[in-house]
Amino acid sequence: MLYQNVTHSDQAGFPASPGPQDCDNPCKTLPFKGKTAADQATLTGWMHQETGLAMYDSKLWAADVDDDFSMIMPFASKPITKADRIAAINKQKAANLPTPPSPMVALKMYDFGDGALEVAETQLYHGQRQRVIYVWHKRDGQWKLIVTYGTPIDSSPVKP
Repeated sequence: MLYQNVTHSDQAGFPASPGPQDCDNPCKTLPFKGKTAADQATLTGWMHQETGLAMYDSKLWAADVDDDFSMIMPFASKPITKADRIAAINKQKAANLPTPPSPMVALKMYDFGDGALEVAETQLYHGQRQRVIYVWHKRDGQWKLIVTYGTPIDSSPVKP
């Protein structure tokens, strides 16, 4: 059982992010390595998703996302589906909105056979940290992201 207290706003969509358009962490490299095959597969899938966001490539983002995907974020007034997220990526591409993925600064990983959990902290470019929980499951031999929960931690930057 997973529980996280998230307060939703009335704002719809995905906010634009100030920050560099070159995406090293989390698109090309991560400061963390998976210890198991499941860890590595889910990290690789997550990096594909982040690269898809940075490149406005909804097909790349969706490749490792389950059709039953749901995202719960504080800026959204309702859970976001896979179709919602694809539409948002395409809208951001059409508007050329900057949406660089936030660098990952902390990660804990847990494997449960055909299920996996990642608890990550990312550093948003405006200074706030957020905790994001990713729930994965193995379907038809491929690891797929099924649920994402995100919540702000505080407004202070991560200390180097």
